[in-house]
Amino acid sequence: MDFENTLRSVDEIIAKLSEGDIPLEEAVEIYKKGAKQISDCRKMLENAKKDALKVTSGEDME
Repeated sequence: MDFENTLRSVDEIIAKLSEGDIPLEEAVEIYKKGAKQISDCRKMLENAKKDALKVTSGEDME
């Protein structure tokens, strides 16, 4: 999944959890999924930052 779709999924998870009318076990599973997706987004952002720094420093010029 790309960054935008992953972030959209996290937003949907937050909305679902905010409703508060789901069983606890399901809420915990949804929370775990959201936490992993947030971690994935952070990794994608970090990689994008590293790529941008390479370009701006001239390391990635071919």
